[in-house]
Amino acid sequence: MINGEDASLAVDFKITTESGTRRIAKAAMDFARKAGKRKIAIVTKANIMKKTDGMFTRVCHEVGADYPELELKDWYIDIMAANLINRSIRSDFEVFILPNLYGDIITDEAAQIQGGVGTAGSANIGSEYAMFEAVHGSAPFLIEMGIAEYANPTSIFTAVCMMLTHIGYTEKADYLRSALEKAVRVKPDEIKNAADLVCCIFYFVLISFDALIIMSNELSLKNVFALYKKSMSVMPFALMISLISSKKYLGSMTIISL
Repeated sequence: MINGEDASLAVDFKITTESGTRRIAKAAMDFARKAGKRKIAIVTKANIMKKTDGMFTRVCHEVGADYPELELKDWYIDIMAANLINRSIRSDFEVFILPNLYGDIITDEAAQIQGGVGTAGSANIGSEYAMFEAVHGSAPFLIEMGIAEYANPTSIFTAVCMMLTHIGYTEKADYLRSALEKAVRVKPDEIKNAADLVCCIFYFVLISFDALIIMSNELSLKNVFALYKKSMSVMPFALMISLISSKKYLGSMTIISL
C-alpha cells in the first residue's frame, strides 16, 4: 500500500547475452551469404530498451563488419510491423535479425500475409545440427474435427526449401519454391483438398526437373492426380518425392520425408 492505495506491481526481466546475440547474428549473415541475400534488417526497440536491445544492435553491427557485402539497417519493431503490410516496400526486406519476442510477432505477421501459418516453414539451427519442420506442427485439431484433408501441406514443403538452402542446394530450393508458387495459383476448382495441393506441387516440381520419364511422354496435372491416387495404395507419397530427389536430379543430399 502506498498512501492508502493498492500499488501491486508485476515485473518481467529481459535477458540478452552478447554470446547469444553474436551467434544468431552470425547464423543470419551466413544464411544471407549462402542464399544470395544482401539486405539485413536488425529489428529491436532499442530506443526504449536501451540496454538489452541496444547491446543486440551493437553486436549485430560488430558481426556485420565481417560481411562487407551485406547491407545492414536498423529498424524498430513497431514500424517494421507496419512496413510488412505496406505492399510498396515489404518486398525490399530479405533477412531479419531480431530478439525472440519480436521474431515471434513478425514471423506470424509475415506468414499471415503470404496465406497463413500453414504456408510457413520452420528451422531450428544449432552449431552442429539443424531441424526443419512445419511451423504449425501436425495440426491435430483438424483430425479431431474430421477435416484432416484441409491441413495445409505447403508448410512442410517450405521447410524443405529452407533445408535445401541450408545444406547448400540453393538452386534446387528455388525449383521447389517456384513449384509452390505456381501450385497456389492453380484454379480453385482443381484444388479441393490437401492431397490435391500436394499433387499439384509434385507436378510443378516434375516440370522443373523435366522428369518426363515418370509419365512417359505425357505430363499433365490430371495424370499426376491419377498417379498419386493410385500410388497411395502401394507406397507413401514421400517415395514419389524421392523419385525426383534422387542423384539423377539433385545429387547426393538429405531428404525430408512427409
